[in-house]
Amino acid sequence: MKLFINAARFAAVRHRDQKRKGVYGAPYINHLLEVAQLLTLEGIDDEEILAAAVLHDSVEDVGVTFLELEERFGKRVASLVRELTDDMRLNSRERKQLEVAHAPTLSEAAQAIKVADKLSNVRAIYSSPPEGWGQERKQDYCDFARVLVHSCTHAPKGLVERFEQTYQETMRRIEKDANYTFTSKSSG
Repeated sequence: MKLFINAARFAAVRHRDQKRKGVYGAPYINHLLEVAQLLTLEGIDDEEILAAAVLHDSVEDVGVTFLELEERFGKRVASLVRELTDDMRLNSRERKQLEVAHAPTLSEAAQAIKVADKLSNVRAIYSSPPEGWGQERKQDYCDFARVLVHSCTHAPKGLVERFEQTYQETMRRIEKDANYTFTSKSSG
């Protein structure tokens, strides 16, 4: 597991100043490790896939280059990260559209990482939602993630099922919170 540990350490150092958008401001490395953990729960123990999982946001978020990834972690890891990297020059709407359009063409390994990433994100929508995100924005993100996950036709079935369960539970909680807020405001 030397490659994975080195990748996790590299990610922790590079993302050291980055926090999750959620109200708790968790260290970003927690998300990256959760993505890798979700893959291992599905029986994925390929060290290069797990390394790419903890490095999947490094180019987008902290300015790491693909060349640097290739030199440190090899061609396959860099290639997987390249598959998962969005073009940050585009606006959010365009990036999401391209992400869904390209999902079916990703390698099986990249699709697995993509699904684990969205599963982690949807979990966070309820447990520690980004500040200022109302019900509609939370639902919109979850719906986008669901479309994306279902576009990953070669992802591990168990991971997709785990995502779907999480999506359903998160949507129920968002709806319940919205009803509670509406009822509280109505009765007050």
